[in-house]
Amino acid sequence: MLDKYLENLEKELTSQNYFDIEDALRQTDNQIRRMKKIGKSEEEIIEELGPIQDYIDNLYVDNCPKSKNEILMNDIIFWGVATPVACLCTLAMIFIAVLCGISGAMYLVKAWTDPIFTTAGMKVGAFVLAICGLVMFGLTGLLTYKIALKMRYGILRHLRLKKYSLNKVNSGDYDDDED
Repeated sequence: MLDKYLENLEKELTSQNYFDIEDALRQTDNQIRRMKKIGKSEEEIIEELGPIQDYIDNLYVDNCPKSKNEILMNDIIFWGVATPVACLCTLAMIFIAVLCGISGAMYLVKAWTDPIFTTAGMKVGAFVLAICGLVMFGLTGLLTYKIALKMRYGILRHLRLKKYSLNKVNSGDYDDDED
């Protein structure tokens, strides 16, 4: 019964182009798990969750600002503080990745051409250090890519919630506290 509810919830979220289906399903699963822990039956859980459309509306309501002032404050914090800091940190990660890659490649060439590394052990040690630098380049690059994807997701989520909130405030569903 709960499985059917979750399937229908996922279909409805997909049809409405909800911005974070996985998060909504994870949130619903956690809520169901908590209700099961206190001994509620499947029927009671479904009754408490309510109709799917009402549940989806509550997901939006729980995650969005409810007035123009809250929307403005969210924008100030999001665009004025959080996003610039995240962008600067991402640029720093890119810089570190490039430095690791360049130093690893240079050390790799030096290990085989520089007369300082005379014994085979020294050359192998230099080669291992060079490979470590190149691996760090790859890992830092991958991490930076993942961070950029999360930043993109966060920006899109913020814009969708803002659009939803503004529509609700303008239609009068939320009280506008600007007096």
